[in-house]
Amino acid sequence: MLKNVLVKDLPVMSRPREKMFRTGVESLSDIELLAVLLRSGTKKYSVLHLAERLLAHYKTGGLSALRDTSLQELQGIEGIGPVKAGIILASLELGRRATYCHEEAVFITSPEVAAQYVRPYLSEDKKEKFAVLLLNVRQKVLSFQIVSVGTLTASLVHPREVFKMAIRWSAYSMILVHNHPSGDTTPSREDMLLTVRLQKAGKIMGIEVVDHIIIAGKTYLSFREDNLLNGEMI
Repeated sequence: MLKNVLVKDLPVMSRPREKMFRTGVESLSDIELLAVLLRSGTKKYSVLHLAERLLAHYKTGGLSALRDTSLQELQGIEGIGPVKAGIILASLELGRRATYCHEEAVFITSPEVAAQYVRPYLSEDKKEKFAVLLLNVRQKVLSFQIVSVGTLTASLVHPREVFKMAIRWSAYSMILVHNHPSGDTTPSREDMLLTVRLQKAGKIMGIEVVDHIIIAGKTYLSFREDNLLNGEMI
């Protein structure tokens, strides 16, 4: 946890805005970027401490979780009023639109293509992450979203969070994705149970779960290719 240090007490070249001008915006940490957006703190918290507290609120998913927050949730964090919440949401939406508009269209024609698409996001991670690859009716990628970080459990990966993202992006179908830092692609019983649970939820929601891919370094396992989508091995 950062000390409640005031920006004005930092050396000039260490202040987020000055650092951005001197070394480029990409050099700023997540906390520093948020501090630049927030501009000022409160009587109780410096802007850096406020930015840190904001990220800590979304500690499970980090920036990925922040991306799917709401105005009401942001304003529920002490020190974040309507103006600061609005700035954050507007910035997130601009980033989302820029990514969506300029990213080259990708169509998932096979499990191998899906694995190649998601591998850069997951293959080097030391922690297990669960994500969804959201597709339209033509199997074009709409979005890739991290749902949770940590060992897969029914409580950590809830259908509510998974399908909230699918509905937000008007997805026709989805591919479940997670990584195995161990390097072994063999699905666990929990992996199997979670897949079946989300398939059942998808049928109710009208959003098909077409595959579940496990990434382990340069290798992958596709539930569809291995005929595991119906839970035969449970």
